[in-house]
Amino acid sequence: MGLERDEHAALVSWLRSVAPLRWPPDCLDGGVFPFIVSHSAARRVGKGIGWAKQQGLQPGIPDFHIPIRRGVFAALWIELKRSDGRAVVAAHQAAWLAYLNLHGHCARVAYGCDAAIKMIELYMKGGTP
Repeated sequence: MGLERDEHAALVSWLRSVAPLRWPPDCLDGGVFPFIVSHSAARRVGKGIGWAKQQGLQPGIPDFHIPIRRGVFAALWIELKRSDGRAVVAAHQAAWLAYLNLHGHCARVAYGCDAAIKMIELYMKGGTP
């Protein structure tokens, strides 16, 4: 896909259209699969870092949060990077991933939308991505 924003858009589309069909018991009323996109996405859509910080942006928080308990994990968090593997996980991102993993969450880095979808599918089956 190339750009990280394209990977994000593709994953959001999948979460809105396919995920509700695969896991209806985990959906909210109205058939919405629960997921949260972090404030960091606001920087990518033109709102700017100042706006995001006012809204409570914490640098390094993973891009996607799926607040569904599976197995020993409280929730799944995904830091989504470009599929070409050239993007680097920053120190503040690595610190958040380590913190979340230490506190009972499953926090991972996915290189591309397809890798993120595979992680979500495995997680939802009770596996460890």
